[in-house]
Amino acid sequence: TGGNRKYLAERTIRNEGLLIDANADFVELNGAAVLDNAGVFDIRSDASWQHFSGPGGSLTIDNSGTLQKTAGSGDFRFLNTVLDDTGTVTISSGRILVNGAPL
Repeated sequence: TGGNRKYLAERTIRNEGLLIDANADFVELNGAAVLDNAGVFDIRSDASWQHFSGPGGSLTIDNSGTLQKTAGSGDFRFLNTVLDDTGTVTISSGRILVNGAPL
């Protein structure tokens, strides 16, 4: 959480519990990153995960759990992202966009 930019580079995040993104700024993708979500990923903002500057960045989301947006009335954006979704997506506030396309 917080208002400062976060960085995700060449890492895998494995979530088997509760992961909350209430970040007011965006997450910068540098290099290939993976979010392996087997728990609940709760989005509570209208920010984005994207490549902005520096080395090219991408994200693969393997969702076998729950991806949800529960706060923020606008758009949350995943850019430069591949979504492999075998789980559940629920949106109770705003929208989730993957490469510009709404879920």
